[in-house]
Amino acid sequence: MARSRQSQALSLLVLVFGSVAIARAQTQKSYINVYGQVKCYAEALVKPESTEQLAAAVKQFADAAKQSGKPLKIRTSRSVFHSTASFACPYTSDLIPAAPDSSSAAPSYVAVMTEGFNKVLKVDKAAYTVTVQAGLKVLDLLRWADKNGMATEPGAPTNYAELTIGGVISANGHGTGSNVTSSMGDIALEFTWVDASGGIHTSSRDSPEGHALAGGVGLVGIITEVKLQMTPPSNTQAVSINLLPDSNIAADVTKLLQTTKNIALMWRPDLKKYNAFLMSKTEEPAKKGDHAGLVFPLPTPISNAFQLVLLPLQADIHDTAVSRALNPLNCLTALTSIAYLRWASKSILPQVPGAPLDMAVAQIKAVGSTNVMMGGGCEPFCIKSILPQVPGAPLDMAVAQIKAVGSTNVMMGGGCEPFCMWNSELTVDDIEFAIELEDFPAWVEDVKKIFQKDLSEDGKAQDRCLPFGGYVFLRFGKANNDYSSVTSGMKNPIYVELTNARSRKLPGVPAKYAFVQDAMEQLTLCKYKGRPHWGKNSDRAWGHPECSVRDALPNFDKQLEMQAKYDPNKVFESILMSRFIAKQPNLYSPQCDLKRSCYCTQDSHCAQGFACVPLASFPQFKVCKPSPMLPKLLG
Repeated sequence: MARSRQSQALSLLVLVFGSVAIARAQTQKSYINVYGQVKCYAEALVKPESTEQLAAAVKQFADAAKQSGKPLKIRTSRSVFHSTASFACPYTSDLIPAAPDSSSAAPSYVAVMTEGFNKVLKVDKAAYTVTVQAGLKVLDLLRWADKNGMATEPGAPTNYAELTIGGVISANGHGTGSNVTSSMGDIALEFTWVDASGGIHTSSRDSPEGHALAGGVGLVGIITEVKLQMTPPSNTQAVSINLLPDSNIAADVTKLLQTTKNIALMWRPDLKKYNAFLMSKTEEPAKKGDHAGLVFPLPTPISNAFQLVLLPLQADIHDTAVSRALNPLNCLTALTSIAYLRWASKSILPQVPGAPLDMAVAQIKAVGSTNVMMGGGCEPFCIKSILPQVPGAPLDMAVAQIKAVGSTNVMMGGGCEPFCMWNSELTVDDIEFAIELEDFPAWVEDVKKIFQKDLSEDGKAQDRCLPFGGYVFLRFGKANNDYSSVTSGMKNPIYVELTNARSRKLPGVPAKYAFVQDAMEQLTLCKYKGRPHWGKNSDRAWGHPECSVRDALPNFDKQLEMQAKYDPNKVFESILMSRFIAKQPNLYSPQCDLKRSCYCTQDSHCAQGFACVPLASFPQFKVCKPSPMLPKLLG
C-alpha cells in the first residue's frame, strides 16, 4: 500500500541536498568495509534522517538522471560497513577503471548512509510491537527492549549485534534456530520502504513486496522502517560445552538439536575439537554478573600476542623452518582461541556431577533477563573467568561446560567495539554458505578429507593448524519462501562458515594455509550447492564459472518480477548483482585469487610464490598453494 507523504518531503530537500548530500560529496567520495577489502565509490553521499527525506532525495536524483539521460545507481550502506562483497557499492574501482566525476549535475553513483536512521518510532506495549528505523543497530534495539519490558525470540538477533536492522534483513543476516525463529526477518511484521522513483510504500511481511525485501539485497527498494513483533521479557539459559572431540560431530548435532533448536558449534577440524553452544528459554531468575555472547572484545595486548605468532607464520610463504618452529605455538594459540570463544561466562566455577554427552564436565550456572542474555555488547571487562578443566585430564581430553542464564536479548547477540579484531592489525577472510542439514554428515567427512590430505598431507605435516580465528562456525536457519533468501525453498538449512585470520601488514600475502578455505569454499559451492550469504563472501562466490548460485535460488525469478515493477531502470541493481543475474563468470586478472575475485585456473592468478594446482583431496578443484609444497603433492 503506497502512502503519499511527498508534499512534506519536498520541503526537506534543502536539508538533504544543501547541508548533507552536496557537502559530503565534496569531502568524501568513498567508504570501505571494516576489513579493508571492499572500497565503494559514490559521487554523492546522502545521510537522511527520515523516510520522507530519503524519498525526496531519491526522487530528485531520479528526475535529474531522466533529464540528463544518464544512468543512475543508488546503494545503501554505512560509512564503515561489514559486508565482504561489493553489493553495498554503487560503483567499484575494481570493475570500472575511471573514478566518477563528482562535478556532474546529475550524479550517476549515489550512496545512502543510514547512520541517521537510528530511532525507535512507535511502540505498542500491549501488542509487544515496536517500529524502528532501519539504521538502528540490533544491539541498540536489544538494549532498548531490556529497558522497556520487551524481548526478542531467542534466535532472532544476529550473534554479532552491532549491525543495522535493515541491513541484516536485506542481506539475510541471522542468528541460530533450526526451523524456528532465526533472524530479524522472522519477527518483522511490515516494512516501510522507498522505490526507485521516490515513492513511499508500506508492505506487510507476507506480501509479495515483503518477500522481495527480506533477503532481497535492496534490489527492489530501500527499507527505511521496520515493525517488529517482540515478546514479553524472558530469560534464556546458555550452555557452553567446550573442547569436545569431533569424531562424531554430525551425530552429535542430531542429538543436540533434540534438546534445543537454538544451537551453534565452533569446530576446529585441524585440532579435531569443537565447542557446542545450547540456548533455551528458562524460568530461572537472572543473577547479577551472568552474561553470554559469542563475539567478545579482543583487547590490544591479546591481539598483539596473536600477531607475534601470526605475522612471521604468514610471511613464511614457503613453509620453511620458520613455520615448522612456529606451528606448535600456532596450534596452541588456536586451542587457546576456542577456549576464549565460548558463549556463556560466569565468575564462579562450582563443580557439579553429571556429564552431557557422557563426558565429565565442570559446570558454571548463571541466570539473567532474556534481553540481557540474547544479544548486546560485552565491555572489555565482561570476561570474569578462565575456561575450567577437569582435574587430572590431559589437555586433549579436557571438557568444560559453562552455564549462564540471563536476559534473552543479551544472551543471543553481542558486540566488541571498540576492541573488535578488525580494528587491529588483524583482519579476516570470511565465507558462509547454507546447505541442507541432511547433507551435513557427508560435508563433514569431505572437510576432514581436505584437512587430512591438503593441510596435513596424510600425516606428513601433522603440526599444521590454521591460525587464530580459523574455525568452522555452524549455525542453523529457517526455511522460507522469500524470493532471494539463501534459505528460500530449503527443508532444513544449516549455515557453514569458515573465518581465517591474517595480518594487514602483509597485503600481498594470503592468510596462512588459505588454500584450505579456498578448498572448502569450492567444495561447498559446487558439490553441495551451497548458497552464499549475501554479506559474508567475496564477490567470486556469485561468479563461479561452473557452479551457478542463481540456479540454486528457486524463487529468484519472482524477485526479478518485483524489480521490473518497482525499479524498471535498475537503479538499485549493483554491478555485482547485474553480473549475478546475467550468470556472468568471474573476471580473471593477475593475482585475482589473492584479491579473492576469482578461483585460480593458472599460476598468474595466484600471489607471488604460489602456483595454481589441483587439490589432493578433490582434484576437480584448483587452489593456490606455496610452490615448495608442490613436489610433495604432485610427486
